[in-house]
Amino acid sequence: MIMNRHVKIRIAKVVAILVFVFAGLYFFRLTQDMKNGALHVTNAGVDNSTCGNRDNPCRSISQAIANAKTGDTIEVGPGRYGDLNRNGMFGEPGEELAKDLGMIDVDKPVTLISSDGPFMTVLDADGASLSAVSITANDVVFGQPKHGFLIVGAKANGLSTATISNVTVAGNIALANGQGGLVVNGNANLLHGNFASGNLAAGIAVFGSENEVRNNIANSNGSEGFVIVGAKHLIRNNGAGNNATGFGIQGTDIRFLRNAALGNKFFGISVATQGTSATISQSNIYGNNNVPLNDLTNCGIQNLSGSTIIATGNFWGMSSGPGADPADNAGSGSGCDVEGSNTTVVPFASELFNLK
Repeated sequence: MIMNRHVKIRIAKVVAILVFVFAGLYFFRLTQDMKNGALHVTNAGVDNSTCGNRDNPCRSISQAIANAKTGDTIEVGPGRYGDLNRNGMFGEPGEELAKDLGMIDVDKPVTLISSDGPFMTVLDADGASLSAVSITANDVVFGQPKHGFLIVGAKANGLSTATISNVTVAGNIALANGQGGLVVNGNANLLHGNFASGNLAAGIAVFGSENEVRNNIANSNGSEGFVIVGAKHLIRNNGAGNNATGFGIQGTDIRFLRNAALGNKFFGISVATQGTSATISQSNIYGNNNVPLNDLTNCGIQNLSGSTIIATGNFWGMSSGPGADPADNAGSGSGCDVEGSNTTVVPFASELFNLK
């Protein structure tokens, strides 16, 4: 009896310690969520005005944004987000709100990431006549490498913005949207590590000034892989293949460095408007313009600027530089400079650039 009594006391103490430890861990986790400003969204969540902690996640990204404060991080679990029952209406229980121009309106400076990456985290507009994502606030982070979103099915752009600044769009896949894939307007924004394919218009487009576009891939889009409009953008380490045109450039003081324009239907790069100024260097440009356009064929760069574009130090598909197939052509005598334009292509690179 004494032994049993001692055993019971020891068991009670152990249970009390375990309860204390688990309660402490639970409290610590909740306080860490609060301290770090972390909100959680899962397909098993329920939307309400207090949802967001790990044990009470929201169901919709829209509700988590509504509950968030400036600077919060919203982590989204795997699954599908949008019009859940596919009846063409948003805002029903657990669904995204579609309150303005986007199915999901990011109207606060927050960070949105997925826990399991874009292949597992689908933002599906399901053919609705809006963008899947609309960013209307400055200082937003939308996705990170390996922690972005699959943005699909919008009749408008996959992702679009107001005129914003200091926004990062990273690690996302924009697939089969009715206009552009990822369209960002403003200044000092960053797009990196994204993939855009099968969009009816451009894969990735930037407007404004001093934006950076790097380490993105645009493949098999209906118009350009990349549209670059504005001033003082830095475009580097991107790849464009099997689009109508690889890169469309319209603006001033565009720096175009270490990109690849390969196997696009029309031009690898189109300097598309009068007055455009750009430097194009250390890039791979070949396999383009096998389909004639405006009586032009085999043009790696089409120049419509009416001025001189510096495109030196590029690889054109052959060690001998621009010319007939299998190289791409450009510059004086190529026929690719029109409307009084001139493209300087010498010196050129004799070997393929490794752009990884």
